[in-house]
Amino acid sequence: EQNVFKYLFEKQKTKLQTKKFGDVIFLQLISTLNPLVYNMPLSIRYTTDAKKIRVSGSQSDGIYDNRTGSIIINVLPGKEVRIEKIE
Repeated sequence: EQNVFKYLFEKQKTKLQTKKFGDVIFLQLISTLNPLVYNMPLSIRYTTDAKKIRVSGSQSDGIYDNRTGSIIINVLPGKEVRIEKIE
């Protein structure tokens, strides 16, 4: 139960920052919370029409076939994640 409340509080106090360069998107979760206490990966839903996506820098690294129009990426606050459209 404590982890659920910790996750929800961390999610509420964290902002998503994105930068786009061509077919590559960099995203980062920005938080002012103590990273020794609030260090759970947060789930980000990325929606795209790309058929294939490469993710790096996250807890969900890999190459994904995008069959549903979106993927879920687990991201640690403070870490930069790279999402690249392959197809």
